Amino acid sequence: MIPDRPDDFRADPGARRCAIDYWNHSFVPLDLAAAVTGLAAVRPGRRTATGYSHPLMLISLVLTGTAGLQAVAFWALRGDFALEWWAPNLFLLLFPLPAITVLVRRLARVRP
Repeated sequence: MIPDRPDDFRADPGARRCAIDYWNHSFVPLDLAAAVTGLAAVRPGRRTATGYSHPLMLISLVLTGTAGLQAVAFWALRGDFALEWWAPNLFLLLFPLPAITVLVRRLARVRP
């Protein structure tokens, strides 16, 4: 059983660990989707076919940013501000933004 309140987690560190494990596993489908679409976008032969590679890369970057946002929201709602969790998740949230901007501009030029 997973505790419902943050106080329950503090009283039972094992329950906290269990909840974190469930949380980590809940990201597997999102992480796999981001990885598969990103790899498909940069696969040899797709780089020249911008009709497919740019949309796939955009999907991958959006999924990556979403994973970072979900993680940051989770830790913020829990009131847990440990740098070792926040730094990588903020990176996942923010690093796709410049590439998303470039890709959206390119796609807008290709498809008026």
